[in-house]
Amino acid sequence: MKNVIETIFNTFNKEFFNSSLHIPNIEIDATKKYILRYEASLKTLKIGTKVLSCTSPNFICYMLHEMIHIYNYENNLNDVNENQYHNLYFANKALDCGLAIAKYRSQGWSETYIDSKLNSESRCFESKNIYLKQLIEKMNITENMFDEIKEEVSYALDDLKPTKNYALKYICGCPAPYNSIRCGRRPNGNRPPSAICTYCNSRYYCVSKL
Repeated sequence: MKNVIETIFNTFNKEFFNSSLHIPNIEIDATKKYILRYEASLKTLKIGTKVLSCTSPNFICYMLHEMIHIYNYENNLNDVNENQYHNLYFANKALDCGLAIAKYRSQGWSETYIDSKLNSESRCFESKNIYLKQLIEKMNITENMFDEIKEEVSYALDDLKPTKNYALKYICGCPAPYNSIRCGRRPNGNRPPSAICTYCNSRYYCVSKL
């Protein structure tokens, strides 16, 4: 995952930011439903769960989007407010990098695209947009390479799921329904249960599917 992100970051850093940007910490935040988000206070680029439904070109676009935020932050330019309104500091740099931009409701110039045709109301500098597309093509970031990122996000999501505790059913020789107990220990585990029924004097055995 890190290799893919560093390839994108280093390429854009050299072409559009004169290699001036410091690569941030990269973290997965499986509790957030966004693709990418730069947290300036932590100097960290966070990957959210929405990345699972995006394509590699879309992810590359978001990378450049967030790198513009990093550039403006490192140059003391406030390009977005607390309500995520993207102002002209952001818009002008995005256009300079070849992105197509469009206004989105109350969030200003927050919509960015590699392909200007994705939004009929977007605007871009055509020659710079063509150069950006050529640059991305040279990176040769395939969907298989991008799947590495998705896989790590999936693992992080799995780690958030609560662990289920299963109690196995054991029965003795007494007639049902008074012949069963529940126990969390497995019969083939390190400490299998060794309970004996005091009524029928038979050992309890597991009937649950293992």
